[in-house]
Amino acid sequence: MHTFILVTHILSMSLSLLLMTGAIGMALFGVKSSVTAATIGMVMTVSGFVTGGLLLLGSPLTMQCVTLTAYLLVMVVVYRFGFGMGHVENARLVRSS
Repeated sequence: MHTFILVTHILSMSLSLLLMTGAIGMALFGVKSSVTAATIGMVMTVSGFVTGGLLLLGSPLTMQCVTLTAYLLVMVVVYRFGFGMGHVENARLVRSS
């Protein structure tokens, strides 16, 4: 079970990094589908956060955990203010075409 949670955590956080970075890049070029990518990225971020929390139950806090928690907080702010919580009309990062 530990291995499954660990693999899920690693995949979720890796996909989150890729999707959120891609979404920010697409938003800067005015691509409206960047909001969808950001939404999927946030789902992956939350999945990684939950599985990371489960992993912390069995091990002490490490520097990686602190770094990933900081990443989580930054992505929540970016998703909230940059992507309008998944609503294209409120996405401040998406430049109008």
